[in-house]
Amino acid sequence: MKCPKCSKINPDGSNFCEDCGYKLDLNLGGHNNKIKNNAVANEFDDVIFTPAKQDHTFVVVIILLVAIVFCLWFLTKLGSGGPISQQNATVPTNQPTTFPLYDLSIENQRMNWVGSQLYFEGTAKNSYSQSAKNIQVRIDFYHDKAATELFDTRYVTIPGVSESGAFTFSLPVYASPQGQFWWRFNVISADLLQ
Repeated sequence: MKCPKCSKINPDGSNFCEDCGYKLDLNLGGHNNKIKNNAVANEFDDVIFTPAKQDHTFVVVIILLVAIVFCLWFLTKLGSGGPISQQNATVPTNQPTTFPLYDLSIENQRMNWVGSQLYFEGTAKNSYSQSAKNIQVRIDFYHDKAATELFDTRYVTIPGVSESGAFTFSLPVYASPQGQFWWRFNVISADLLQ
């Protein structure tokens, strides 16, 4: 028996097509079925089956977007002095650069009133093999010992400290806290001479 859907020849008495699963009409057995199947086959002989094309537009758009983002990133690195443009760059001697702060410490630090002026005093110590200069220190003033009520912040600059050396300093803070206060400091930056 020939399947009217896919034209597969199936054994007589089959309920379904072995190829496409189409339900076969058993009432049209034998000769009538052959006539009907031949008519259907003749009717569709000129039809050409063309499989549907897969749409790859989404994949192409994603690839283009990734390429554009990469190009923009590359151009910004090239123009901003990133690693690409610095490959052949040389650092001029005596040009300040960032100093490794973990090699700096301030010991014996204290606040000292001299007349009506407050001074930050202490000893800056350098354990690094090169000298530091322009050591920026942030000083925060608090109303409470727990350091939760900040009321003022000041910055002072320690001129410098030699390689593996120390420098004792006394710098005006230009603050006039009234009454009792607590303070904390933090070294925030320093320059290095190469």
